Amino acid sequence: MNQVPGGPVPVSQFPVATSRSLDSWLSDQNVNADPREISTRLQWVAFARAADISVGAAMLSLGITAIAIGFFWGAAAGSIVPMIVFGIVAVLLVLLGLLLIHRARSRWPNERRSRVIRGAGTARGGWFAAGGIWLVFAVILLSTLPSLASREEGIVIGLVGIVVCMAFLLVSGLAIPATVLARARQSLRRVASTDLKYRTMLEQDRLTWHPQFGDQMYGPL
Repeated sequence: MNQVPGGPVPVSQFPVATSRSLDSWLSDQNVNADPREISTRLQWVAFARAADISVGAAMLSLGITAIAIGFFWGAAAGSIVPMIVFGIVAVLLVLLGLLLIHRARSRWPNERRSRVIRGAGTARGGWFAAGGIWLVFAVILLSTLPSLASREEGIVIGLVGIVVCMAFLLVSGLAIPATVLARARQSLRRVASTDLKYRTMLEQDRLTWHPQFGDQMYGPL
């Protein structure tokens, strides 16, 4: 980078954010971007936004899980009370999930909040992890069905319910967050092209952001 004589020494060796337009920074394809290896400012924005959205998406999925738990619990116990209780819990989780998703999609990520991304770095990895854990769990648990078949019907229903609900929980905790994070960059490009308010925030960030360390770079996404 050329330095202006007598001017301040640049902190970073990379091009400044204002050296290119926002569309130029966004259009560059970086196929190796991984949420566990964030290297540019735009990638941080994309993955921080996706991480916040994934929390809301997981809440929505947990709402469906609560419905399944209430159904199987009520069927096993022969009572409607668990269905009502978990139905209320499901509604609250869905409403909370929708609120979190709306906030994450419309607001700038909180830079003071620490986000630790663990687990699978790809959507396929998340689904394989969830499926593998569930398969082992289901085989072990369902292997006891023959010995329980002669007992009360509620025990069998409860056992099947545990297997089904475990699948929902694994999808909520592993597969859905991994899928949302895997689409972080595509999601940011889409919102930049369709949401004028968010694009304005991105433009403002491009004009005002400055690196704090020598290895920081604004883009590409």
